[in-house]
Amino acid sequence: MKYNEKIAKRVAEGTTAKLNFDYSCNRGHLFGEYHLHTIFNEIISSNVDNDNHEVHGGYAHPLLQSKGGTRGRKQEIDFAVIHRRDRTIYIAAEIKWAGSSHCSIESIFKDLLRLQIIANKDKDVICFFLLSGREDNINSLFDDKILSPGMRSMFVVPANNFNINRSPKNFPLSNNPDHQDRINKLLRRTRNNFHVTLPTSIRTLLTDTRLSAFDNGRFKSYSWVVQAVP
Repeated sequence: MKYNEKIAKRVAEGTTAKLNFDYSCNRGHLFGEYHLHTIFNEIISSNVDNDNHEVHGGYAHPLLQSKGGTRGRKQEIDFAVIHRRDRTIYIAAEIKWAGSSHCSIESIFKDLLRLQIIANKDKDVICFFLLSGREDNINSLFDDKILSPGMRSMFVVPANNFNINRSPKNFPLSNNPDHQDRINKLLRRTRNNFHVTLPTSIRTLLTDTRLSAFDNGRFKSYSWVVQAVP
C-alpha cells in the first residue's frame, strides 16, 4: 500500500473510531462539520512530522487562485499540510459531514475538482477526500444516481460497504455516456468558482473500508485518494 493510501485510510479509520467513542460518551450533540474538522486535525497532526510540517485549515491554495487576482473570498481547501521550511504542500484534503447542509452533490463535485487540479499540477502532493457521518445519511447520499454503486458512479462506492475494488476510477467530465447532462449542470454552477483550467476527468481510489465503514456501524467514514490523470 502506498503512503498516500495509508494516511487516507488511517484518517478514515480514526475518524470512525473517534465518532463512535464520542457518541458513547454522550457527545453526539456536538456532531457536525466543526466536530469533524477537529477530529481530522487531531488525527492528521499525529501522523505527520510536526517538527517539519504544520497543518492549516481553510488554506487558499495558490493553484486555485486567479493569476490576476479577484475580489471576494479566495478558493480554499479544507486542510493543507505544509513544509515549514520551503512552504511546499505535503497533503491537501477536503472533508464533508453527511447530513450537513454543506454536503451536497454539487459541493462534493467542487471539492473533487479542487483536489484534481492540485493533483494534476503537483504529483508529489497527497490529495484525498473524506466523507463521514451517520450510516443512514451516507446511504441517502449514495442513493443519488451519480454516486450509486456501480461502474458509472462519480467515484467507487462499495455496494456492501466493503471495498474489494483496488483500481482507480476515472470519471470523464466530457463525453461522459451516462451523466453528461448532469455534469454540464454542475459545471455551469461551479465554473465561476474556478479561475484555472478545469480537469478533463476526476480520478479517485477508494481506500480499504473494512475498519472505517464496517457493517452495522452507527457512523462510517470513506476516504478517496485523488490521483493525477495520466
